[in-house]
Amino acid sequence: MNIQFRSSYLQSGLKCLLPMLGTAIALATVTAISPVQAALSPAVSSPATPNLPATNPPDSLRNANDYFNTGNDHLQQGNYAAAVTDYTQALQRNPNFVEAYTNRGTVRTIQGDYPGAIADFDQAIRIDPNNSTAYANRGTTRTIQGNFPEAIADFTQAIRLDPSDPTPYYNRGVARALSGDKQSAIGDLQQAISLYQKQGSLQASQEARNLLNQVQTLQ
Repeated sequence: MNIQFRSSYLQSGLKCLLPMLGTAIALATVTAISPVQAALSPAVSSPATPNLPATNPPDSLRNANDYFNTGNDHLQQGNYAAAVTDYTQALQRNPNFVEAYTNRGTVRTIQGDYPGAIADFDQAIRIDPNNSTAYANRGTTRTIQGNFPEAIADFTQAIRLDPSDPTPYYNRGVARALSGDKQSAIGDLQQAISLYQKQGSLQASQEARNLLNQVQTLQ
């Protein structure tokens, strides 16, 4: 029996995969997080010098958005330690920067720093209780930790905030299957399939259907 989380693409185009821990049901070796928060105020090249390469301002002149955007660049490149450093710099300049907390939590989950990731998602949610990404990614982190009840609660809240997103349905289905709630898992996966089909995401829909077939064979 082999179950895995749906791999969701980040808004940057990066596909982010996380190592899974062993559970009662054998898991695939990867899982996925929901989209990271998009970069804010992206730099625009000057019309007078369109062919010059983009350069970052000196540290003394960089603001929170500058550090946030370079943190996203590091994340895309797989430079996770540098991404954490830049998100931290962004938060030092803007302690209420929800997206920086969410993205730093995402990177910390990739790094295996689950307590640090949970703390970042918690803070993002305290600042913005309507941040569905923070709930979804905290749910993924808690699932990796084997904390299925709280993971399911997080995915449920993410669904309440953005019911059109199929990925939390898929991942809640996985968490429910792992916790032994087969019928609820089947319902979640069926809903994920429906939403993926409405979005025209045929590959994702087929992956969800394959998982549904596996869950239906559970005793």
